[in-house]
Amino acid sequence: GGGVSPQAFERLRRDIGRDLAPIAETVDELESALVALQSEQRNAMPARAASFVLASGNLVTAARSSKPFGTEMNAVQALAPTGPEAKDILNRLAQYAERGAPTASELAAQLGHQAGDALAAIRMNEEQSTLEQTIGRLQSLITVRQAPGEVEGDTPPALLARAEYRLQNGDVEAAYALTDRLPEPAIEALADWREQALRRISVDEALSQLIALSASTAEAEQ
Repeated sequence: GGGVSPQAFERLRRDIGRDLAPIAETVDELESALVALQSEQRNAMPARAASFVLASGNLVTAARSSKPFGTEMNAVQALAPTGPEAKDILNRLAQYAERGAPTASELAAQLGHQAGDALAAIRMNEEQSTLEQTIGRLQSLITVRQAPGEVEGDTPPALLARAEYRLQNGDVEAAYALTDRLPEPAIEALADWREQALRRISVDEALSQLIALSASTAEAEQ
């Protein structure tokens, strides 16, 4: 009976081709988008690693001052690699981000101001008479102003002089260890200073670990 003429078949072929053309274009667009997405994914991690290293550097600079470093902290947290090491470092730094920690030079100045009170505390207690306490204060004023330096001996003035000298050279941990060797009344008198020194020690330890983590992250992506 009624077969399809060659002319009708050709029209049908053209119609199908016309209808499929937009679909073909859409497929081409999807393929291009997929290639671009795959390229972006390949480049995303190195870019993120570079941003993490940069943000870590900004955080280290900020945290080594005595100012708060919450803004820099937030940037690092957003870019940090996953894993327990990074989490532990950032958790410890987060404790100090709002207040910051005093610098070694600031701690040296504070210790210089508080050394007299520490020595006075050694010589005075509640059992002493008022006269004895007064004499103790005068003795403290005479002995406390020992210049910072490598002063020999384990007397409280010598320990404090060496501690202040260590701080002037940036070694907070060594200075803190020297105050550990003071008599208990002096340690109690320096309680606030020692708490501030521990803040700096903890921050610096975490910063050193953050620097190492940043370096290993950068090396892994090269």
